[in-house]
Amino acid sequence: GGMAFEMLACSEACAPAPNQAAAVLYGAMVDAPRALSVEERRGSLVFGLSIRGDETLSVPSVGEQHGARANGGWQVLVEAGGGSAETTRPVAADVASNRWLNHDDPAVLALAKRAAGPSPPRDRAKLMRQLEDFVRAYIDNKSMRVGYASAAETVASREGDCTEHAVLLAALGRALGVPTRVVNGLAYAGAFAGREQVFVPHAWVQAWDG
Repeated sequence: GGMAFEMLACSEACAPAPNQAAAVLYGAMVDAPRALSVEERRGSLVFGLSIRGDETLSVPSVGEQHGARANGGWQVLVEAGGGSAETTRPVAADVASNRWLNHDDPAVLALAKRAAGPSPPRDRAKLMRQLEDFVRAYIDNKSMRVGYASAAETVASREGDCTEHAVLLAALGRALGVPTRVVNGLAYAGAFAGREQVFVPHAWVQAWDG
């Protein structure tokens, strides 16, 4: 099947203009109340989240974080070492091809075979680490210029930030029979995009190793 595109009308001056950096990323950054030391980041941390106005908030409990309501807001424990293993077993969507993780695309399939090598590790955890190293080297233009590219688009461009790395890695895993999920969250950075001590939107991959 062909790929569907949504057409948006804009002015003649706008149409040929270069892409502008997305403001969504910067608007989603959250200032930390203070700097977090390397020692603190290696241990378990508890964060208190307050809610302003009528906003609602829900914090999921997953392998590495546990959320609980507290004092009108939320208390979030982030465990050192990733916490307990994720126990939500894969569903059909975790192996399916879709608009973003389009691992049925011939170029993505060919790259998956190349990344796996002639003798792919039978251990899924080892295979995913091998794919992770491959994707890190393959995307040689580390750039925030891309909005949100599909796996096939990233195979062609070899450009992107954490979202392109995560989407491509998840697609390669699925192409090789490993159920994967792209996860979105916040990661602490001492400095990022001209701001200091900030939590930055980030994307990474969960893979089911059995």
